[in-house]
Amino acid sequence: MPFSVIYANQHYAERMNRVFFNELELPKPDHHLGIGSLSRGEQIGRMLTGIEWILLMRRPSAIVVPGDTNSALVGDLTADKLCIPAVRVEARLRSYDRIHIAGNTIADASQGYAEHAQQHSGIFYKIGLSKGEYSLLTYHRPSNTDDLTHFAALMDAVADIEEVSGFPLVLPIHPRLGENQRHAAARHRHITLTGPVGYLDMLALLPNATLILTDSGGVLPAGLEASELRSAAQALLRRPVAWTNPFGDGFAYRRILDGLTATADRLH
Repeated sequence: MPFSVIYANQHYAERMNRVFFNELELPKPDHHLGIGSLSRGEQIGRMLTGIEWILLMRRPSAIVVPGDTNSALVGDLTADKLCIPAVRVEARLRSYDRIHIAGNTIADASQGYAEHAQQHSGIFYKIGLSKGEYSLLTYHRPSNTDDLTHFAALMDAVADIEEVSGFPLVLPIHPRLGENQRHAAARHRHITLTGPVGYLDMLALLPNATLILTDSGGVLPAGLEASELRSAAQALLRRPVAWTNPFGDGFAYRRILDGLTATADRLH
């Protein structure tokens, strides 16, 4: 079925947007809103105006809205006001309409590009480490990074993980972190800092790490003590890896397309 892509450019750093289009060979957006670095209210206001104009011009039979970002909120709201059906991917329990359990499209992408990433990523040469000889840390939540004292304390805590795992921590620096945060991390000799990494480099790093620490999804809360983090790391390293992927089998896209097709048939 024909479709058009609206790209809000809410994630405006080079290593956070265009790299995905290039590495995953995605089609270029038909509409680029160029939102960039604005306050949340300004982002939402400009997206409301831009998306409304596009929907009025193109009059699509439905709009597909992925994720839970500001652009997803605006896509839902604009479609509702224009009486255009909105199909939400990653709806969770927010919707009382009919729900299709599809799986996670991130799992689709991860499984689809995993082998390609292992063959073509040059990240291990760049960081000077070998597969299986590092732990991986990602760190970007404002609640953990904006307060420099808190950020430095958490860096002290995660640096101790080296004593547990026996390997250095690799920390790709998120674009939103400033020089003070970089210095707070760099003063620990067991933390290896890198610039932001692309999607394929991250796919190469993830399966080859002895341990992964992340604040994606709100992990690493404000009250975490270093001793608690060390204990959690020790428990994880002792636990055998015997679980299956809870996010799907890599074919969520097929179930989403089937749901869209069925919905289109009902609408017509």
